[in-house]
Amino acid sequence: DTWRVLQNNFTAEYDFGFIDGLKAKGMYSYFISDRVQNGHEYTYDAYTYDQENDEYTVTGGSTNPFRERTTHKKIQNVFQGSLNYNKVINDEHTLSAMFLIERIDINETNQYLHAVPGTNVLPLIYFSDMDQYDDSEYEEARIGYVGNFTYNYKDKYYINSSIRRDASWKFAPDKRVGIFPSISGGWRITEEPFIKDLVGDDFIVNDFKIRASYGVLGDDDIGIGSFDYLTGYNYGGTPVIIDGNPIVPSTDRGQPIDNLSWFESEITDIGV
Repeated sequence: DTWRVLQNNFTAEYDFGFIDGLKAKGMYSYFISDRVQNGHEYTYDAYTYDQENDEYTVTGGSTNPFRERTTHKKIQNVFQGSLNYNKVINDEHTLSAMFLIERIDINETNQYLHAVPGTNVLPLIYFSDMDQYDDSEYEEARIGYVGNFTYNYKDKYYINSSIRRDASWKFAPDKRVGIFPSISGGWRITEEPFIKDLVGDDFIVNDFKIRASYGVLGDDDIGIGSFDYLTGYNYGGTPVIIDGNPIVPSTDRGQPIDNLSWFESEITDIGV
């Protein structure tokens, strides 16, 4: 069983000198994994010694040889680009904003073959010896847009808001997109003058913050498969014999699932 894995990450960053605090960043990631698994079982005889007759007799072994080979390849591409802005005004107001685009493409191929060899000598698989061959391919793709804005005043009042737009290959075209907003705010109450006057500088709690947040999360792992929104046929069922010929059947995919979209969870937190 042999695995080969390679991942390369490339990043670039550009500082816009004519706009203070504005930067652009790009990232590309390439991942490839390759697996080859070879399995075999040879025929052999197991002997038992007959002391009375002073001879060895065959009493077991293996008469069911096989050879198998599995190959799996996965290629993943990740593209990401963002604009980031950070600015401090009069040492009191801190602003930051970010806009990001991300795209992920994945392709996987799998092959499995099984054979019953006629000899133990050659570790090869011949077409004439094969009794099983499976071939499959899997694809997925996602694209997302993210916007984020953060503001704080004198490290005392905080607000953060974001919105994410995602599209998943699992859903029908008119159900593919989900939009997920979130907002949070915080109050660092120990920075208020009236608190300092009330408890003094030697109070045991010197950093106390109240925070609240609300957000919507999305999940496309809802128990449906790739392209279940399409009609058609599934090819590659259990072969049947018709008029002496092996036929690989196709089955109807059934009712298309074109009315489902992202699973959404609303989360509210209040804490100190």
